[in-house]
Amino acid sequence: MNATVLAQLGRHVLLPEIGTTGQNKIQSATVMVIGCGGLGNAVIAYLAASGVHNLVIADFDVIDQGHLQRQILFGQQDVRKAKADVIEARLMEQYPGIVITPIRQKLNLERLLQCLKSCDVLIDCSDKEQTRMLLNEAAKLSQTPFITAAVSGFQAQMAVFDFRKTDCSCYQCLAENQHFTEIEATDAYTVLSPLVGVVGSMQAQEALRILTSFGTSSSGLLVHYDALNWRLSSQPVSLQAACQLCMG
Repeated sequence: MNATVLAQLGRHVLLPEIGTTGQNKIQSATVMVIGCGGLGNAVIAYLAASGVHNLVIADFDVIDQGHLQRQILFGQQDVRKAKADVIEARLMEQYPGIVITPIRQKLNLERLLQCLKSCDVLIDCSDKEQTRMLLNEAAKLSQTPFITAAVSGFQAQMAVFDFRKTDCSCYQCLAENQHFTEIEATDAYTVLSPLVGVVGSMQAQEALRILTSFGTSSSGLLVHYDALNWRLSSQPVSLQAACQLCMG
């Protein structure tokens, strides 16, 4: 670790739970982020700032005026440009030497599995259940740790599944639970702007936890955050007999 990198990342290195060993793991990791919207902006920004050297970012959308309310890596000058292209240019300017691999088309299971061969963590920042299920399957099959989150209005949820563990439940197990309510974007989508920053930061935090093993594992936990009433709760996600992916 050279002097410039140490000056930038020294606050991590000084944490005994991370140290030089942990920071080296962060820098050598490859993280894949699906979705470059509000959550994705926060996740990508904090992972890059934390020293993740290789980021694979996937989004086929272009920036519009309404995105600027919560997607902090974009400005007026970026409207109508491809999200992945703008983020790539911005991060490469801010962090010389960072490697960004942008993917600008939809991914099927086969392509995802190919991408995950070289990835250490998969982070879902999409806004559709169908996408979430596809990513969950790819992560489970490839044994890649998976972090998924969703926000709408004042409500947010996040779940972590470390598929390196053979007894880990999955997002489909969660969806099979009759008491679980999916948060999904609709045509009438509304969201509190800072909420995506809070939850995206949590996703980035959990990626660093997986990469360095600091603290207590969050695998198999569903976290719900109610920003309207300032309530944070969590519950375990148990294996479900009806889950074909786990019980196959």
